[in-house]
Amino acid sequence: MNYFRYPGETCEADSDCVVTANCTKKACVGVEKNGACTQDKECIKGLYCNSTNFCVEQIAKKEKCSKTYSCVNSAGCWNSTCTTYYYSLIFSVFIL
Repeated sequence: MNYFRYPGETCEADSDCVVTANCTKKACVGVEKNGACTQDKECIKGLYCNSTNFCVEQIAKKEKCSKTYSCVNSAGCWNSTCTTYYYSLIFSVFIL
């Protein structure tokens, strides 16, 4: 296995999971809401690591942001606002 399994992904051993994630019942387990973190990838799906180092809920579309990881999974941070996007085989496009 590789060492790039994120919380929620399958695993065989703790070493398969990123950062503080651990392998429990063949799934990588990450930091839950309000848990301490240092990186976004430590938090479970739907959360990001905020500036005070806690996993908090991702920011809704059309709300202010400072990085893409802080936005809900179907959006990216574009011009400091969580914006819906889709991916094209040719290039990424943000829809405002």
